[in-house]
Amino acid sequence: MKYYSLLLAASLLLGSTQTLSAMSMGDLADAASSATGQQKESGLLDSLSSQLGVSPAQASGGAAAILGDATSKLSPSDLGKLTDAVPDIKSITDGASSLSSLAGAAGAASSVADQFSALGLDPAMIGKYTPIIMEYVNKIGGPSAMGILGSVL
Repeated sequence: MKYYSLLLAASLLLGSTQTLSAMSMGDLADAASSATGQQKESGLLDSLSSQLGVSPAQASGGAAAILGDATSKLSPSDLGKLTDAVPDIKSITDGASSLSSLAGAAGAASSVADQFSALGLDPAMIGKYTPIIMEYVNKIGGPSAMGILGSVL
């Protein structure tokens, strides 16, 4: 009986390894954005999904890529002001580091355009995400927060 248990465990482990190696970059990016995705629904992610017709994983991953890149360009003071005004940004950008690491692990550069491609999105969609993100930041954090984010987008 122990032999069969070991055999079953080994076959499951090998099967998992083969499945992982067969996954595409888009599958990995979807898994990353889902794993790091929001436990609570974000108004921003809902807006992106409904207005752009993208999946929740693509909405989360695209927002994470754009906001992660933008917030990396802010001074610590401005970043603090922005995340105080719009707390969702912190949880969304946490997904950016996972997606960027995933893209880097696959040998791709971690630019926003490359992250969009990894999500199965045309990089031209960045221009469609940005105004929705800015509108959300203005709605939640006001013109000051929108100005901070707009300075780096």
